[in-house]
Amino acid sequence: MKDKFVFITGAATGIGLATSKKFASMGWQVISTVLPGQDKSGLTNIANIQIVELDITKANMVEEMAKKVHDIVGDEGLALLINNAGIANIGSGALEGVGMTDIKFCYEVNVFGTITMIKSFLPLLRRYGTARIINLASGAVRAPVPFAGAYNSSKYSVLGISKTLRYELAPFGIQVACIEPSTVQSEMTAGHTENMEISWSKMTPESVRIYRDTIGPTNEWLSEQIVNAIPPEQIADKIYKVHGKKKMKIRYGGGSMAEMLSVTEGILGENLFEKILMKMMKVPKNKFIRKV
Repeated sequence: MKDKFVFITGAATGIGLATSKKFASMGWQVISTVLPGQDKSGLTNIANIQIVELDITKANMVEEMAKKVHDIVGDEGLALLINNAGIANIGSGALEGVGMTDIKFCYEVNVFGTITMIKSFLPLLRRYGTARIINLASGAVRAPVPFAGAYNSSKYSVLGISKTLRYELAPFGIQVACIEPSTVQSEMTAGHTENMEISWSKMTPESVRIYRDTIGPTNEWLSEQIVNAIPPEQIADKIYKVHGKKKMKIRYGGGSMAEMLSVTEGILGENLFEKILMKMMKVPKNKFIRKV
């Protein structure tokens, strides 16, 4: 039996690290990426894992990496691409007060980086034949919390990319699915309180005045969710289970909360679901009276 290769982005920590270890333990040949200069100690000295440095926002670097991976996998091709790399904290804040530079960078990583990876690696996936692509979206596409508009919308884009590819790649036997994790223990969620204060400090003074007290209760709710974040190994197990399905669905919740949101929205409908979410997230009711 020939080796099967999986390429996993953003693997230095969190979901990417846990997923690399999971596939390696199951006998796969894993190519795991870390940012140039990033600590790779979590991946070192693990059988079946090759570590490579890659910044997915650099198109030339991604194209060169695809060539190197071709040399590794040969004519057999790449069986699985897992687009995990992403950021959450940059671009955080009430959308009205967030700088466009930060919003654009969030998209540069989460959206354009994912597209660049897919465009560059599709020839390797087609060579394999019945290859798979798994993209990491977020539970935020079910419950888009305030203060994360840039992140939420970027992950909606990842879902849209995945749905489109399911049509475009079906004739080639390549399946695509999205995983939508709930809050996960990672570097992105560590130090949440400090990161939130940094986000407030980068917003315009007028936006802070308008939103801080209004969004405060919701941010407290979000902090509670982060305290109860699930371990990344749960998502790694989910990814491994999903990849092996004969027919992958469009999207899968990651963790019990994300799976519950998916079912609840389907039963209640979008509008009632939003009403319940707003109450759960402690979003204040309209306190303004229209002047006549």
